[in-house]
Amino acid sequence: MLLSGAQFRYWSEAALSPEQVKQHIAKVCEARPRIVWTMTSFHKKRNSRGNSKRKVTWKCEQDFVFSHADDISDPPSDHGMEEFQHTRIKFSKKFAFADAETEAAFAAQELEFITSNLGRDERHEVKTELVIPGYMESMMATTNGRRPCLVNQELYVLSSLLLLELPCSFLLRLFSGKQHYQYSKILKS
Repeated sequence: MLLSGAQFRYWSEAALSPEQVKQHIAKVCEARPRIVWTMTSFHKKRNSRGNSKRKVTWKCEQDFVFSHADDISDPPSDHGMEEFQHTRIKFSKKFAFADAETEAAFAAQELEFITSNLGRDERHEVKTELVIPGYMESMMATTNGRRPCLVNQELYVLSSLLLLELPCSFLLRLFSGKQHYQYSKILKS
C-alpha cells in the first residue's frame, strides 16, 4: 500500500508544540476508558483454486461493566521534546485490576459473553481491547511550530514512486527525537 510508511503515521498530528502534547496527554488521562470484548464467528471457505478464505458470519461486542477507573500513568516529561526540533512520540496503553474482586468480575463477565455467543459457526475469535477516548498511537512535537519537511504528503508520494521511501524514513528517524508514553488505567468494580 502506498500510504503506509513511517512518515504517514505523523501526518494528522505533526506540528504540535510540547505544551499541546502535554495537554493532549492530560485530556486522555482524564478520559474514562472502556474494556471491549469483540467476538467474531467464522468458517473457512475454499474457492475453486483450493485456497481457503475466512468467511465471517457473526460479530458482536460487549463492554466490561466496572464502577470507576483511576489513571496511574506517569506525568509527561519535557525531557526529549526540547532536545530536538522534532520529536516522534509513540503511545501505548494498558490496564490492571485494583483488586481480586474486580479481576474475578472481569473473568465472569468475559465467560458469560463468550458462552452466550458460542455455536454461531465452526470457529470463533475473541479480542479484548482497552478503548480510551482521544487515544492516538503516535504524534510529533515540534519546537518551531512547523510541520517537518520529511512529513509531507507530496514528498512521501514522490519518494515512494522513486523507491526512496526507506531513505526518507531513515532521515526522519535520524533528525528527530523519540519518546514513549504509556497510559495506565486501574479498574475497580
